[in-house]
Amino acid sequence: TPDVLLLPRATVNGYHDHNFLTIHERLTDHLGDRAPIGQVRQRIHRVRAKRVVLATGAHERPLVYGNNDVPGNMLAGAVSTYVRRYGVAPGKKLVLSTNNDHAYRVALDWLDAGLQVVAVADARSNPRGALVEEARAKG
Repeated sequence: TPDVLLLPRATVNGYHDHNFLTIHERLTDHLGDRAPIGQVRQRIHRVRAKRVVLATGAHERPLVYGNNDVPGNMLAGAVSTYVRRYGVAPGKKLVLSTNNDHAYRVALDWLDAGLQVVAVADARSNPRGALVEEARAKG
């Protein structure tokens, strides 16, 4: 709609009285040396909003069990980051404990890297979904 402006490379860096926000938008920083000469790199927006919704995103929380803080225990997101972003396996065999489908994405990443998934211990009684089925199909 014409009343909505998407700012995909922007960060709200100030939330002030009466819903006044300052937003830092990065326009061409992502282009590096390919950015056109003379092009504006960044912009500050000043916005007075009727309402503000603070949506900080998802935060992964570990399952609580004995010794879940010893070396070798990692959050699923960290395992995926090592495997997908850095191409490094933080181990040889993987056991996942989970209560959501995200662990199955991690299992698939691990399998795609040619590594062994020993088990996925799901706290749910009957997990279902596309990722669950794909992981089951791959063993």
